Amino acid sequence: MNEELLKYFTLTKENSLILKELNKNMKAEIRIPDENFNINMATISGDSVIVFGFLDIFVWESYDENISKDSDAIKILLRLPNIITTTPTRISHDSKNEEYVLEYQEGDKIIVSTKVPKSTSVVMNFFELITKGKIPDDISYQNISKYFEECTKINSFNVKVNSLFIDLIIAVVCRDPNNISRQFREAIKENPKISMYSRKLVNMEMIPAITTQFGAISSGSPKYGITSSIGAVRSGDMNPEEDNISSYFE
Repeated sequence: MNEELLKYFTLTKENSLILKELNKNMKAEIRIPDENFNINMATISGDSVIVFGFLDIFVWESYDENISKDSDAIKILLRLPNIITTTPTRISHDSKNEEYVLEYQEGDKIIVSTKVPKSTSVVMNFFELITKGKIPDDISYQNISKYFEECTKINSFNVKVNSLFIDLIIAVVCRDPNNISRQFREAIKENPKISMYSRKLVNMEMIPAITTQFGAISSGSPKYGITSSIGAVRSGDMNPEEDNISSYFE
């Protein structure tokens, strides 16, 4: 796990991930684009926010509103492929940058509980991130499918389709950054040394407009195909209602 995450956050006996009290003026922020709320990837419920766990956390060891800027903050990448609940001290809206700002002080719960409920909707949320081209740039091309598989494991669900289907969807939305009319895997064939982080993700709805080589996959609905093929699988050694993801923070 990220060493900086362990430096500034701690996992309590109650399974909460909280901001440590290292200095008097410690502060953390999470910013969530308005779009995430529009596509049901984030919701506000009272003083809590329920959001998919691909988040950038900004931490200031000593915050001063007059001098502190993003350049003074430590940026920590939380890449947890599941829905989490967080309870900041304050929730505000930044209309200029079109995002919600979640502010945390010492002892606030970045994650209310690492015991997360299992749900098919979480798997579908992740699939939606893929098809809409919303996977963070710091997740490499070959690791997108690994995160998806981890999401299905956390939720004890089995996608009853060949893994090649998921790989095909990923290959379709990941484009050559120098020529988005072709897939990123074509660029890899030409140059095996190309960075796996240089892939350009696009919304699947854009594909017909940028290429005619969409074939059979465009004649149906990939979302419908994956939805109809998801089945719940109870694991004999796991609670069927929730899973503890505390291992991510050890």
